[in-house]
Amino acid sequence: MNTSSPKNLGSLFHETASRLPEKKAIFSKSDGKYSGQSWGEFEAKVRAIATGLSQKGLAAGQKLAILSENRPEWALIDLAAQTLGAITVPIYPSLTSPEIEYILKDSGASFVAVSVKSLFEKVTPILGALPSIRGVIGFDSGLVVRSGDLKIPLLLIRDLEKTTPDDVFLNQKLQEVQSSSIASIIYTSGTTGFPKGAMLTHANFIHNVIACRLALKMGEADAHLSFLPLCHVFERTAGYYLMIYIGASIAYAENTDTVSQNLLEAKPTFILGVPRFYEKIRDRVLEAVEKASPIRKGLFFWAKALRNKPGLWGKYQRAIATPLVYKKFQSRLGGRVRFCISGGAPLSKDIAEFFYSLEVMIYEAYGLTEMSPVICANRQEKCCF
Repeated sequence: MNTSSPKNLGSLFHETASRLPEKKAIFSKSDGKYSGQSWGEFEAKVRAIATGLSQKGLAAGQKLAILSENRPEWALIDLAAQTLGAITVPIYPSLTSPEIEYILKDSGASFVAVSVKSLFEKVTPILGALPSIRGVIGFDSGLVVRSGDLKIPLLLIRDLEKTTPDDVFLNQKLQEVQSSSIASIIYTSGTTGFPKGAMLTHANFIHNVIACRLALKMGEADAHLSFLPLCHVFERTAGYYLMIYIGASIAYAENTDTVSQNLLEAKPTFILGVPRFYEKIRDRVLEAVEKASPIRKGLFFWAKALRNKPGLWGKYQRAIATPLVYKKFQSRLGGRVRFCISGGAPLSKDIAEFFYSLEVMIYEAYGLTEMSPVICANRQEKCCF
């Protein structure tokens, strides 16, 4: 892959799409199964949406808020904004209308993208107090308003996708966006007072992405299941911009309750999670083991105790345990996971050792929103117990 540093996030995406136009990249589930869009197909939509948004008044330096769960449209609207040099402001779907109003007002957002009806209903009552908002972008086709209920335009993303792309204009915009320009304002809860927006530049994200790729030895053969919120900088960088940079695939989980099933379907090559996620997996495995027959229960704990057993005899025993125990545990994660990454809070030693004993390594990362976000992480050649 091209190891040079892209100038901005729009270029980061468009360079990958040009390099891998036929590769299936973005997967989402509909009618009970995952289907994918290629980088080329996704880029065509991004260019159409960017042109449409520009025609509706979105310009470089303006803010576009995104109030949505993880889904392909989140990426489409963000990449369209980055192509134009606009600044995206992600908002947690769990926030209340007053909390959303504060972020929209504090950031000075000009547009707000909303995914579903329940979130749309959080936004409509507060628009009267937000004169800076010039339009609402709806993801779901079912978002409709009665005449007079909404004083500003409701733009459906399906209609924006029909815009004829102005490639000359968009290529010019990509050249104009500087690496030092602000790409996103991410609001952190903090510990006191109102949320505070961390202003992150294109260079902040891109330098972090390049460092992560080198540290974790990742490439276009990797696959990711996106379930941590994209409005948090951990998933935004490591599960989204990094995937775009290396040309890996992204599958979106249906929701937080279906992650265990979606892991089996998407078969990711690595997992991003918070400590509680890994704790739940450990607890479910141990619960199943407790209900198993004495022979299966004994086999599990025998295999689990082998991880640090030295010598050829230990190696031989682990070879026996691999199909009987290790592979079965790994199949719960989709069967292709090379490693996991934990962030957001300290990972307890017993959780890390539990996964390690079943031949799945969890690398622990530390970061801050203001650092976009990864500061340090352990890795294979530096990680042992």
